[in-house]
Amino acid sequence: GFNPVIQVNTWYWVEGRLKMNVAGAEDGIINLKLNDVVVMNHTNVPIKQTEPNRLEAIRAVEERLGVRFPRSLRNVPS
Repeated sequence: GFNPVIQVNTWYWVEGRLKMNVAGAEDGIINLKLNDVVVMNHTNVPIKQTEPNRLEAIRAVEERLGVRFPRSLRNVPS
C-alpha cells in the first residue's frame, strides 16, 4: 500500500475522487492526490456487487483503501 511520509506541523492538500461502479461491473474508480501528486489511482474497481445502502458502500471503500473514515464524514450511525 501507499505509505506517505507525513510530517508533524505541516499542512497538506488532500484531494480524492470516488466513482462508484455499476452494480456487478468492475468500472469503479478511486483516485487520491497529496499536494497535487497522484498517490493512488485504482481503476476497474468492483466497489459494490449489488445495490448497497449508503453505509455498505462506504464500508466497501474503507475496506478497499484500508482506512476508516471518521463517523462525522460517514454521516451515518456506526
